[in-house]
Amino acid sequence: FYDALKRALTTAQIYSRENPHQYVQVQAFTDGLDSSGVPAERAIPELLRDFPEVDGSRIRPNLVLAGDWSSALISRLEQKLRPLGVDVTDASDLGQPILPPIIVQAPDPAEVGRDILFADNSPTAFGGYQWLIDGLSVGSGKSLRHRFNQVGSNRLMLVGITASGRKLKAEKLIEVLPHELAVSFTFAPNVPEPGEDVRFFGRAVGKPVSWEWTVNGQHYGQDRDLKAVFPNAGNYEVIVSVADEVGVSAKSTNQVSVVAGKIAVQIKAPAQGKANRTNQESKSQ
Repeated sequence: FYDALKRALTTAQIYSRENPHQYVQVQAFTDGLDSSGVPAERAIPELLRDFPEVDGSRIRPNLVLAGDWSSALISRLEQKLRPLGVDVTDASDLGQPILPPIIVQAPDPAEVGRDILFADNSPTAFGGYQWLIDGLSVGSGKSLRHRFNQVGSNRLMLVGITASGRKLKAEKLIEVLPHELAVSFTFAPNVPEPGEDVRFFGRAVGKPVSWEWTVNGQHYGQDRDLKAVFPNAGNYEVIVSVADEVGVSAKSTNQVSVVAGKIAVQIKAPAQGKANRTNQESKSQ
């Protein structure tokens, strides 16, 4: 049994190194008889030395006890092996879960002020759950909705509890990013005349759900883009404001100079002039 388990862990070790982001489960069946002559006191330290990936996260062995095992012996094995990341299952009840929870998250990455949904995606039918963030209990269901209020790293732990009371856990480091929402706009023509159509084009970073345009403090529109007409020459303050689904807002301000029609001036004068004498004509339109 010892030699067979080493061969299985060698295969799992190679696979784990080639696929570092995948969880590997090694299931080993034993009737308690072992012809290798290697006592458990020596076998366990050797396995942990030769297979550092057997840490309960990258590679997790499950020892399935076939044959006639007393409940007292099963309990002692669980106490010895569980701290080493080894699950123990009685073959008479293979319905017992052997896979730890699998945490899924949406949306990913997390942002400040936005609701994040976490859930267990393990095939194991756990009877209970406990969610912890940075060591504090925050939920007890199969899923968890949580909102982070500041940027930084947070350690999320999910403990799955079986009907028999066994606890299997999964951890995930949650990087909370700043919530991005910004808005700007352009318009054309750049220097409009009174009565001329001016088109404004809104641009946003993030996911705004509402837009509002104001001109000199007066509401003017609530679409992403805007068409406006300024009847008189002058300077107008144009502001566009946006808000997203969590209530974060942003705005952008610009000055629009409306100028009356251009004046063209033509000047005619002789090629040479005499001192103290003006000799030129001007015509304007």
